[in-house]
Amino acid sequence: MSDEELRRLLAEGTQVPPDEKRLAEIRALLTSRLTPVRALPSNPFLITVSLAGFVLICLLATMYGGHSGWHVLSLLQSIIYFGTFLSLAILFSIAIAALIERIPNCRA
Repeated sequence: MSDEELRRLLAEGTQVPPDEKRLAEIRALLTSRLTPVRALPSNPFLITVSLAGFVLICLLATMYGGHSGWHVLSLLQSIIYFGTFLSLAILFSIAIAALIERIPNCRA
């Protein structure tokens, strides 16, 4: 079959709407594989899990690298350093939860 014949067949196929029997077959094919999905957890839960992941990473890094730099930081430096890290972790967690919420069909 040539390209010209395929183009002609495709053009002709769009002019004739399918009959009800064919539509029912197509609908049956499409819906036969559908299964219910489990909705994602709530945003506060997702944020909590994400923040717990940050804490776990910090703990693992501390266990591996040790506390050698802790005594060098003053109280103000510690507050700035860890406050910045915590605020970025919270913002990241909220952003990820908001992005997940935008995914179609993820919420019940």
